[in-house]
Amino acid sequence: MLQQLERAGLASSEEIACSGPTGRRIVYHPTYRAPSALTEWMVAGAAAEPVRAELQAKLAVARGEDIPRLLAALDCYERECQALVSASSEEFPRPRSWAALAMVLTRAATLTRLRAELEWVVLARRAIAEFAASAKAADCPAPRRVAARPARGAAGEQARALRAARR
Repeated sequence: MLQQLERAGLASSEEIACSGPTGRRIVYHPTYRAPSALTEWMVAGAAAEPVRAELQAKLAVARGEDIPRLLAALDCYERECQALVSASSEEFPRPRSWAALAMVLTRAATLTRLRAELEWVVLARRAIAEFAASAKAADCPAPRRVAARPARGAAGEQARALRAARR
């Protein structure tokens, strides 16, 4: 994001020496155009972005034979979300600055989205399993007993003759 701001002329960067492992750090500064661009951006509408659109796209075009692969993708996504939730602290310290408040609210939004995604994974997995079970039942109905009908015509006469001969 910082590189995009720099390409747009809204930020500039400089490399400074530091005592870290690389011995350097890149520091970004807003340009003179940044405040007015920030004001414009703040009043513009915000588009809602899905967290994992690719997974929903796969679901939308999947075939029945893709169910095992979809379930595997859901399992993987669930593990990723769960790891992110586990790595995040539930504690939100009382912010002492505007920047700290922004970070606390951003973390809270991320945790809320991750929990919602985990709920959706459970719902999707259950719905797929129920659908697969009902589709399997519909494709493979239980065998029915069919009452034997007496054969007609020449075949019927042959069958009656064989039965009579057995008696």
